[in-house]
Formats: sequence, structure tokens, C-alpha cells
Amino acid sequence: MNIIIFILTFLIGIIIGTWIQNFLFHSKEWHVLKWDNNLLGYRPLSLGAVVIKDDIVIMGLFLDTENLPENGLEYTVD
Repeated sequence: MNIIIFILTFLIGIIIGTWIQNFLFHSKEWHVLKWDNNLLGYRPLSLGAVVIKDDIVIMGLFLDTENLPENGLEYTVD
């Protein structure tokens, strides 16, 4: 009986964790940028744009810097 309760609790935890992860991922405003050789920089992709095999593409979030400390935020590698 204890094993069944453990397995059910484990599965419920996985389901809830997956739901929360998907909700947090999809609630962000993601931006897809593609390298443009004419500008030597990244440009946002418009709807209907085609990405081919050797394109350089990044996906990211814009960071709201208004709430950062006055002296900035140091980026360090873990």
C-alpha cells in the first residue's frame, strides 16, 4: 500500500512540475533573432520568415533593467 501511495505521489509531483515549467516558459515574451550579414548584427524575425539549416539564430528574453541595483549586476559563471 505504501508503494502505491509513493508512486501516485511521485507521478502527481511530476505532472504538477511539468505543468508549472510549461506555464513559466510560455508566459515569457520570447524573441527570435536571426543574423543578418548586411547589417552585421541580429534582427528580429518577422512572421512568415524562413530559417534554413545554416542560419545563425538565437532565442532570448529582453531583460528589464529598471529594477537592477544602481551599481549594476555582475555576470559570473557558475
